[in-house]
Amino acid sequence: VEKVPSASHLDLQEGQQPHVPSAYFDYGVGYGMGIARFGLDTEQLPKKTSREVITQKWLTAYNTTASKGQVQVADIAYLASDTLIVVGSTNGEGAAFGDSGKSKDFDGFITKVDPSSGKLFTAWDDLPTIIPLKKAGAPASARIESSNKKDDRIAGMCLDGSDPDHIYVVGTTEGKLPLAKAVKGTSSFVMKVNTTTLEPVWTRQLGSTGRKPVRGMACAVTVDGVWLAGTVEDGGI
Repeated sequence: VEKVPSASHLDLQEGQQPHVPSAYFDYGVGYGMGIARFGLDTEQLPKKTSREVITQKWLTAYNTTASKGQVQVADIAYLASDTLIVVGSTNGEGAAFGDSGKSKDFDGFITKVDPSSGKLFTAWDDLPTIIPLKKAGAPASARIESSNKKDDRIAGMCLDGSDPDHIYVVGTTEGKLPLAKAVKGTSSFVMKVNTTTLEPVWTRQLGSTGRKPVRGMACAVTVDGVWLAGTVEDGGI
């Protein structure tokens, strides 16, 4: 049996280079988003033997336009046969992260990509006629940001298996999000989002007594409704 080398950590010190530089993104002060698809292939070995190996099918990278922009990916979900949805937070901007209006605070983002290639969904004018109409004119990404330009971060996402037209995102905000009642202090939030337009359907922010910080971490959808889990600091209620 041939020994397979263990995986190594790819973080590099300044001035170092990876063994295969073309296989990785540039290393710098900012972080982008990478999406890759892997599959099982059969590799032929000597003496008419073979083994299954994990191979990379494609890899796409999305960076912010700011040299020091940070991207923090929170979750990814397979929505349908033609849609992957990625959520996270960033203080940069770019085609994959929605329009920030050049604000410098952290905002949540929702991004739709094609699972066959990892490429962003494009505008209708750029699509061939064979693309399903439900993609027509739909945005590839959207920003989740408060009206008063405070930090807003998405920490998780959940799906309703019976409703592919909507997703739910959860996280933490220091401001007031669209369609929500204002909450003083740092609050958690859960937001229902239309998967075609990427616009919010409703938003609920949850704060605590004494303005103790509340942070949304995860959610789930059941027949009883949407469940939100998270943390509250210093005994806040």
